[in-house]
Amino acid sequence: MKQYDREWSALENEIKARGADSKKIIEALKELYTLYAPDVCEWLAKLYASEIGGFYYSNSARDNDTVEMNGVYYKLLPDIESTCQATGFLESAGLMHHLNYDYMQLPLKMREGIARFVISCEDEETGYFYHPQWPKSLVDSKPNRRGRDLMWAGGLAERFDFKLPYPTAYERLKSVSDSDEAKSDSKLPEYLLSKSAFLKYLNSFDWDYKAYPAGNQLAAQVGQIEAAGLINVCIDFLNDIQNKETGLWGKLGGYDAINGYLKTCSVYVCSKTLIPNADKAAIAAMDCIVSEGEIPAVTYQYNAWYNVRNIVENLRASCTDAGEKLAKEISQSLLAKAPEAIKATRDKMSAFKKHDGSFSYMPKESSATSQGMPVAIYKTNEGDVNATCISIGGVVNNLYRALDLTWFKVPVFGSDEYERFLTSLKL
Repeated sequence: MKQYDREWSALENEIKARGADSKKIIEALKELYTLYAPDVCEWLAKLYASEIGGFYYSNSARDNDTVEMNGVYYKLLPDIESTCQATGFLESAGLMHHLNYDYMQLPLKMREGIARFVISCEDEETGYFYHPQWPKSLVDSKPNRRGRDLMWAGGLAERFDFKLPYPTAYERLKSVSDSDEAKSDSKLPEYLLSKSAFLKYLNSFDWDYKAYPAGNQLAAQVGQIEAAGLINVCIDFLNDIQNKETGLWGKLGGYDAINGYLKTCSVYVCSKTLIPNADKAAIAAMDCIVSEGEIPAVTYQYNAWYNVRNIVENLRASCTDAGEKLAKEISQSLLAKAPEAIKATRDKMSAFKKHDGSFSYMPKESSATSQGMPVAIYKTNEGDVNATCISIGGVVNNLYRALDLTWFKVPVFGSDEYERFLTSLKL
């Protein structure tokens, strides 16, 4: 942290100018940063498989050939999501801060390997992305897995500036005409080809008590929903079923509601539509952030910070005086609670920290599946890429953005850690 003395000073001055307790907030942030060990950069680098061009999900995935799920054995190989999250970590955690987040500074062999890997996964018939270790039929039965891989692949193509060989599912959804003949010949999901089919799909979820899995399905497919011209249908549906008293979705409260809110509100965020009753949901999210006690998954605290960030930025995107005023009020309210909120975050996240600097999805083990697909050995007490990226770059980035301090963010790591990452790569 010493390499960022100037940044810490600028952050403290900005907080003081806003009338908050700058000393306590800076102390809390520095204490949070002590949770993050440079060892994690070496751990992450050693998950990269140069012969394939992607990152493994965890050590157990890298060190084992297969895993059993429901009586079937699946290979353990790198995946697109882990690759996108791992490379994104270099920016979010500050390793490339001195390079202005220039991914072209990464070794050419690595950039070419990632491009080759992603390109090899694209399906010519559909424009979706399928991994060799997961049967296509299994992926198609999990629209959230299929949708996320489509999203991550596009993100990697943009990040590393390479072209995909075939039109993606996004492009195909946009090009499908309104004629029944064109739709009948389409290889795309039927529920995305008409308003009636899509509404039937939306109504198939249990929004009262399972708002998280319902919202997760939409969040993973929001780009496809928008490409299909169904985003307004989705917004209208969500507006109708929202709890107007709480600003949330479903009948549950606490973290259960906040987790579901994060996924569901992504539809509004991605479509740049104002989230109704957002101020009420912000209060619920802030209550979760400062609450005491353990959390069962590393995503819980991350999701709460992310929700406040989304609400503040969504209000600002409305470009109205009322939206700007409410966004400032929410950020200022959270800033007053910041010492308590940051301390609670460190206390909760510390339960997931591993000896190598990584973080596990649950306190004593990482999830062996990702969106329903096998990615690691069951019941292994280890860190994984998803949880680690969430716990470090994700939490810190959302924290600053929720507090409206993005331009004063102090990076967690720096050039020394970046060099350590590069040195540990096996190319």
